[in-house]
Amino acid sequence: MRRVLLIAYYHPPLGLSGVHRVVRFEKYLLEYGYEPVVLTPKPGAYYAYDDSLLVVKDVCFTESLDLLRILRLLGVRQLTGGKARPKLLRWIEKEMGWIPFAIYKGYEMIKCKRIELIFATSPPVTDLIIGAILKTLTGVPLVIDLRDPWVSNNWVKRWVYGVSDHIVVLDEAFRKYVNGYDKVEVIPTPYDMIIEVPKMEIFSILYPGLIRKLAPPYTFIKGIDELIDEGKIDSDKIEVNFVGHLEVPLPRRPYIKHYTYVPYHRVKGFYENSVLLLLLVGKYEPHFMITCKLFEYMGMPHPVIAIAPKGVRAREMVEEYSIGEGVDPDDIDGIKRLILKYYNAFYSGDYPWRGTIERFHVTHVVGKLASIFDKVANR
Repeated sequence: MRRVLLIAYYHPPLGLSGVHRVVRFEKYLLEYGYEPVVLTPKPGAYYAYDDSLLVVKDVCFTESLDLLRILRLLGVRQLTGGKARPKLLRWIEKEMGWIPFAIYKGYEMIKCKRIELIFATSPPVTDLIIGAILKTLTGVPLVIDLRDPWVSNNWVKRWVYGVSDHIVVLDEAFRKYVNGYDKVEVIPTPYDMIIEVPKMEIFSILYPGLIRKLAPPYTFIKGIDELIDEGKIDSDKIEVNFVGHLEVPLPRRPYIKHYTYVPYHRVKGFYENSVLLLLLVGKYEPHFMITCKLFEYMGMPHPVIAIAPKGVRAREMVEEYSIGEGVDPDDIDGIKRLILKYYNAFYSGDYPWRGTIERFHVTHVVGKLASIFDKVANR
């Protein structure tokens, strides 16, 4: 069994979408001969916590002087969305205060635990910098993981890419941000949750995740309101469940239910009690935008409505893999058409359930990641 040092600032007991990719890698890498040894800071102030996601036994929590950790030491445990979020936290790499602590402890772990590979996942870029420094100090091979593109172009980025033995990116669209490097492969976020086709008596729509200021659900809700007013939908025969924190308020409607953040193991119950999935991407978000929930949707039997601009990668993937349909955020008529289409299909008994997309299943994805580890570690 080979030991891999996994560097991740965002890691359980922190919750939310940023931790699920690394958790699924940790959970299944053992099946391919790799034992994850995790390097992460002690939890700082954050939006959500989920101890149930802490699946690895060997986790080293170091001290840190990053902004979130300082807030925690000052007594702030829970951050909130929207206007309550400190502006300073939005505009700088707030995690960089972890670097000296991570370097000190990471070097010690590599020497004492016989680490054979380093895997650093971002965001934040801080993780990649730590990985590159540890590779330089120890000579242990380094694989870096880009969940978001590193869009800036500076000497730090070029140095980190040059030091790395392999670069992993979330999606094919990210390749252009690593031009000039031939050691790049696509590893999507895998899904491992499997459910049966739900047996529901009411047309239930689910949106699991943060309701973001950049992508509010207002036109979607307006579409439902208009269909109810026009007598095309019965307000007693539809419900919309939002499960997650709010950056913007939700309007009060009889058919809308909001649940604050719930532990991940409880999310399955919401999927099992829904028939349609909602994906939201705002019109001012970058074209490469892909939300974590989209990969989870790949493993579900539900169709998906992607309210997102044309050309945004998340919408392209929904259409490319035929898991649903996309519509522009300002196209109220198009939104109404899709809602009514699935509503009528549900109550007519001819609902378009679909198959899962196996290429995103955890066994396929983690197996591919392990093969990259094999190639790098055996050089």
